[in-house]
Amino acid sequence: MSKANGSKKRRIGIVEPPSMEEIITPPKQPRLDANPEEKPHGSWSPAEVSDFLLTNGLPESVVQIFQEHQIEGRHLLEMTQEDLRSMGIRAVGKQKDILRLLKALQD
Repeated sequence: MSKANGSKKRRIGIVEPPSMEEIITPPKQPRLDANPEEKPHGSWSPAEVSDFLLTNGLPESVVQIFQEHQIEGRHLLEMTQEDLRSMGIRAVGKQKDILRLLKALQD
């Protein structure tokens, strides 16, 4: 349509592409200080495990799965990808995120 018949042309704004820094962000370092009482990780209760997972950015839906399966600290330290799958965590990316977080606990 032209301006002659009374319509207006819309201007489309230019969107800046994200910077390389925004594209390539390193994974967050796990917050191992989510244990205010400084209890050994292996003795955490399911509630303390949940707090740790939430503090480290895992979604409530994943934390709920850990609660439903009554995962304590001693279980957390032995968790495998197969365990996560059998608990119903199917997304491979989410499994990797969890395993990376758990590996940091063991180090």
